[in-house]
Amino acid sequence: MILFSFPIYDYLAKSLFKNSVFKKGKFETRRFANGEMQIILKTKIKGKKCVILGTTAPPDTNIMSFLLLAHTLKKEGATSITALIPYLGYSRHDKNEEDKSLGFAWLGKMMKASGIDEIVTIDTHSELDKKLFALPLISLPFADLLTSDLKKIQAKKIALVAPDGGAVDNCLAIQKTLNSKLPLILFKKIRTPNGVTVSTPPGLTPKKVIMIDDILDTGETLVKATEKLRQMGTKEIYIVATHGLFTGQKWQKLWQLGVKKIFCTNTNPDVLKRNNKRIIIVSCLRSIQGYFK
Repeated sequence: MILFSFPIYDYLAKSLFKNSVFKKGKFETRRFANGEMQIILKTKIKGKKCVILGTTAPPDTNIMSFLLLAHTLKKEGATSITALIPYLGYSRHDKNEEDKSLGFAWLGKMMKASGIDEIVTIDTHSELDKKLFALPLISLPFADLLTSDLKKIQAKKIALVAPDGGAVDNCLAIQKTLNSKLPLILFKKIRTPNGVTVSTPPGLTPKKVIMIDDILDTGETLVKATEKLRQMGTKEIYIVATHGLFTGQKWQKLWQLGVKKIFCTNTNPDVLKRNNKRIIIVSCLRSIQGYFK
């Protein structure tokens, strides 16, 4: 199996190449004077299975270069092409709303047309993603990657919090990996023209919680949920987000609200630039190696 990696994921590729399953594939991305792109393969791949490690997240040129590489591999005789995309950009564009593009469905069709056979990612946004996509979409688990870190903060009176309905499955996965029947609190997220609001659930008021979501982007939902938890009397808050994007400055209010630590994986290359002891970065390598073993 030949692995072609885009430079932004060299930190994962170096470890994957140590696995005897993969051989290193080489290619060049050429830009003409007018800005047009060309992919040039430096490795013969006829009759071989190929894997592309890259991203569909912005800037949009990432999608173009990914698809063009896939098309080139198919043209040159690859028997199969797997797209390994740790953080799958556009996965939240899964709602069929009038007059608005359905980006995730479009992306799946473009990948299929480019010769890709399957997509492998870490913790896709929702089960709806799999139904919308034109190709097999394999979502690798993330919960067991965090077990050892979360057990250090686990206590009898701790609860798991889902900031919205989409986070429930991730909460249950964490609950299972901790081998514990921790209570689960579900907030209801409501989007309005003025932003996101979060309704307060009745009943349980825990003093210590782990709040779990798949993506920490601007952090608006998590900030609203954290504010509600503080109003409920929660004293100690930890956050788990599979994909740490940390877009803009709004998410930093989480520290002002007293969040102790944020746990995330290294699926987004930019997270490695975060030099903050309170952000715990866990490698997704084990999940990827487990799939390709």
